[in-house]
Amino acid sequence: MPDETTLGARIRRIRQERKLTQEQLAERAGVGSEMLSKTEQGRRYPRLPVLMRIATALDVPLSELVDTHPRLNGAQEGASVLALRDALLSPAVITGLGLGDTAEAMAAGDLQAATDDMGLHTGRGTSRA
Repeated sequence: MPDETTLGARIRRIRQERKLTQEQLAERAGVGSEMLSKTEQGRRYPRLPVLMRIATALDVPLSELVDTHPRLNGAQEGASVLALRDALLSPAVITGLGLGDTAEAMAAGDLQAATDDMGLHTGRGTSRA
């Protein structure tokens, strides 16, 4: 499992997932490639406006760069209260529900219906045969 404990490691992982070189990301973000390289190595810590430009260039929310709490789609093992909160407030993060980019909170009954449509048993009511 890759090291996700540093800002630089998270930037590197996302950059590589996007198949970008450091030079390409630096150009998109409007920052120097040397600064980006030092950031990925943990030798430099950019200020917030620079981090915002990097996040925008990577097409991720700033929180994905700076937040170390595990998410449902994160590389860290185990779930957390934040991952559960994400799922409840934005069920679109749960793959397979076919909710697209829905960012709205979903009523419990609607979420139950979506999981039932997938054939998932949530432990409520009678079990399926």
